[in-house]
Amino acid sequence: MKIIRLNRSSARGQGEGNATHRPALLASAIGAALCGVTMMPATSIAQEGTEVATEGTLETVLVTARRRSESLQDVPLGITAFDADAIKRRNITELDDVARFTAGFAFEDFDGGNGGPVIRSQPTINVTSREQTTATFLDGIYLPRSWLVDLGVSNLQRIEIVKGPQSARYGRNAFAGAINYIPQKAGGDLDGELTLTGGSDERFDYGGAISIPLIEDKLYVRASFDHTEFDGSWRNDHPDANRGISPGTEGNVGGWDTDTYSLNVLFNATEDLTLDLSYYGFDREEEARASQWRSTGLGQGNCGSFLNGGFRLFCGQPPAPADSVLVQPRGFSRQSGGDIIRFEADYQINETFSFNFLFGNVDADTLSAVSAESDPINCGTILSPFIIAGGVSLCNFQASPLGEVDYDSYELRLDIDNGGPWTGSVGAFIGDGTDNNFFVSVSQPADSISPLNITRDSTGFLLGGFPFNPDAFGNLVVRDDETVTEVASIFGEVNYAFANGKTRLGLEARFTNEEITTTGLSNGLVLSRDDDFITPRITLEHDLSDDTLLYGTIARGAKAGGFNSGAIEEPERTFDSEFNTTFEVGAKNTLLGGAAVLNAALYYTDWSDMQVTAADPNGSILNTAITLNFGDASIWGLELEGSWLVNDNLSLDASFAYSEAEYDNATDTVFARIAGPFTAPPCDDIVCSSDGDVSGNRLPRTPTTQIALGGQWRSTLDAWGADYFVRADVAYQSSFFGDTINAAQFPSRTVANLRTGLEFGNIDVALWARNLTDEKYASNALTIIQAAGSNLQGAYYGERRTYGITATYRFR
Repeated sequence: MKIIRLNRSSARGQGEGNATHRPALLASAIGAALCGVTMMPATSIAQEGTEVATEGTLETVLVTARRRSESLQDVPLGITAFDADAIKRRNITELDDVARFTAGFAFEDFDGGNGGPVIRSQPTINVTSREQTTATFLDGIYLPRSWLVDLGVSNLQRIEIVKGPQSARYGRNAFAGAINYIPQKAGGDLDGELTLTGGSDERFDYGGAISIPLIEDKLYVRASFDHTEFDGSWRNDHPDANRGISPGTEGNVGGWDTDTYSLNVLFNATEDLTLDLSYYGFDREEEARASQWRSTGLGQGNCGSFLNGGFRLFCGQPPAPADSVLVQPRGFSRQSGGDIIRFEADYQINETFSFNFLFGNVDADTLSAVSAESDPINCGTILSPFIIAGGVSLCNFQASPLGEVDYDSYELRLDIDNGGPWTGSVGAFIGDGTDNNFFVSVSQPADSISPLNITRDSTGFLLGGFPFNPDAFGNLVVRDDETVTEVASIFGEVNYAFANGKTRLGLEARFTNEEITTTGLSNGLVLSRDDDFITPRITLEHDLSDDTLLYGTIARGAKAGGFNSGAIEEPERTFDSEFNTTFEVGAKNTLLGGAAVLNAALYYTDWSDMQVTAADPNGSILNTAITLNFGDASIWGLELEGSWLVNDNLSLDASFAYSEAEYDNATDTVFARIAGPFTAPPCDDIVCSSDGDVSGNRLPRTPTTQIALGGQWRSTLDAWGADYFVRADVAYQSSFFGDTINAAQFPSRTVANLRTGLEFGNIDVALWARNLTDEKYASNALTIIQAAGSNLQGAYYGERRTYGITATYRFR
């Protein structure tokens, strides 16, 4: 493999490829790493269009995290980037795979699209939140909901994970960082490819792309289509698993059926003006994830307070996964579809000024239904037969998120660079979106195989005394609201290079005004808020040598506030924006004459006004958890990431991340609540505090340690006239807590992937295996303290071993 080595002072922004970066080691090792003394290997694979490389050196990674094309090694930010070749070689198919190979990044994939990306141990505490702590963009267009985040890898040129608060540059909800999906673009000569994949568990993919120069040097078109389907890798032992319930889960669980299509038109109108029009569409059907739920109502609790013959909480590790799961097939998880339109105009006014305009529209909808029944066959663990007339056992399904989004955005930016020590930019952003969201609790008799009735019309009401009429639970609309979000911001950046050009100071700031109005469509309640905030970033960077960049940053992140339309009293119907301040120092090093790269960073984050799930203090037996500002937290961590080209055949890569994320002052009233006549506070002042104080505890769902190791061997089979490669990857994640009280703990895991293949001119054939050792593990988990009835703990399992073959034909 070849890699370009760039002189930092003379060749900024050249080359293209994939490399990674990460922070430093413990106290004494940190200083050494930041000076480029320590070394950890890692691989960098170039993208198409990279400059000619020098033998024995790594290719330069080109990123656009700062809205301009530049070498990753020149950017004073923590960034991990995977180009199209790295995505293929590492068997990356979804965001969970990206997280496996990225230090300081995790992805939580709960059923129904509830979940989201986590950067540097800053999860969205309330997994059903409308807003995430990490902002996601497709080619610069903000994707406003959690169910839009995991788009897959169809037609991608690169995926970038940008760490640390990015609110100054990206704006809305880039609280902990940002994910950038950068698609392939039209341009150049005629070329394209066709791909076909077959694998275990009914894996079947096909797709293709073509780029056509309609008018040489003027007009280019690129189109792509990808279809992928999979039955899932976990056998579902539910007796109705193969009854053909539609919509529902058929056969195994965890499968999908997805179509993705795109069209890009690039028009060089003049030498100075380029117009770029893109369309991206998708249709996704995703089955329920493999999971196991436990219920205190079935006597599965083992700690906390004692009530009605059972413990109220779960301590320690849950039972290890079996060889199969029991999942309610009527819980079909998610069906979603959408269209994303993007238009960009770039105009080079003169040698000093350039102008950019970017428009985007996201129009998408989703339908979901998930089950958390601990006994998926007999049910009754969520809605107890004891409180329903006639002792009827009902299977309960939570249909959320449901609804649609229609979001427009406009951005104008003027860049200034006259070749002198000063550079900068100034711009404005306007966003206007409508989000219709409703939440339905659907219940059916345990012996029913009818599809769920998910509508906006309630079939019954919880009236008529106690016990309750079972018909009242058939299709109970819990929430139905429309949220209109209007965002206006102005932003600017100024950079100054001191006399020798080796030291540079950068200042960024964004002023944002958010107007959010939520209307309850069922009750007519109108809630509105108007927030202003400033999010700055200060960066100081210094070229210690042509091969070592040192940097330090201070940045502020912001995440939008919102509403609790179901809260009883007015003060609890609104929750405020949350903020963080992050201090980071780092180093980016090119070593061994360009044959190796080591990037390191050390950071500290102060998180205030945390949005946490809480009990409505004015609620009753029917109250559900709401979101309030209840706590503060502090996080520190270090990251290392590097690449090493050992020789012309062998390359190695590795990454390491360690973080400590703790509540400084927080009260989780969900664990203190007294919800009704049949429940008691779950905490007993031994396992956890009965007043809900979780100060000093670790944040949930945040592992302390991540390690990823990879190696690739490339050589030639002269007798066959072909190149071949073998690549292996191993990723480790330490254990994590599943709740704020740190009672339930989920074990560590190690997952290995393998891929090997031959390249015959325009034809590539590869054999691959994912989760080679068939590790059975909990990828993420939830603890739910119910307002009435049993408390629940759920573990969602990662994909088991799969294998297959992929063939690609390229033409040009």
